[in-house]
Amino acid sequence: MPNQKGFSKIAIIIIVLILIGVLGYMRFIKKPVSLDVGNQVQLTEKKQIETKQVIKTDTESSREALVSYFNLLNKKQYSDAVKYHGSGYDYLKNWNSGLGLKSNDYESLIKNGCEVNGLQCLKIKMILNQQKISETDFKFIVQFENNDGTLFEQINEDENQSLTKADFEYIVRKTNNQFLVITQPVYSQ
Repeated sequence: MPNQKGFSKIAIIIIVLILIGVLGYMRFIKKPVSLDVGNQVQLTEKKQIETKQVIKTDTESSREALVSYFNLLNKKQYSDAVKYHGSGYDYLKNWNSGLGLKSNDYESLIKNGCEVNGLQCLKIKMILNQQKISETDFKFIVQFENNDGTLFEQINEDENQSLTKADFEYIVRKTNNQFLVITQPVYSQ
C-alpha cells in the first residue's frame, strides 16, 4: 500500500504537468481552449457577431460609393473618381470633341467636365433620402455644398419665373460587385 500512495502522487503530478503543457501549447498557438460546451457556444456566437459587423449592406456600399465619388471629384482626384463613374462618357466626349482628347482618356474627360464644361463637382452636404429601388439600383436625394460650405442651389430661369433647386436625385447601380454613380453631376451653364 505505501507504494500505491507514492504512485498516485506521481500520477497526479504527471497529469497536472500534462494539463499545464497542453493548456500552454493551446495558449501559445492561440487556439481557444474550451473545457465545456457552453464556452464553445459563446466563442462561436462572438465570431458570428464579429463577422456580421465587417459585412456592409449593399445600401451602405452604394451610399459610400456616392459620397466617395463626389468627394474625389471635388478634390480633383479624377483618376480615382473614374472607378465610381457610371453615367457613361458619350456626353463628355461630345462636349470635348474639338480638344483632341482620346476617347478612352476618362480621367481627362471627367476633369474637363468639372473644370471646363459646367459640371458641378461639389461635395455632398446631406443625404436627405435613400431607397433601394431594385436588386441593383439605389436612389438617393442629396444636397450639395459650395466650396464655402453654403448650400448649393441651382437656379433655372424660365420665361415666366426663376426656379431654385437644392435637392438632386442620384442613382447608384451595383454592377459586377462595383457600385457606380449612373447619374451625371449637376450641370450648370
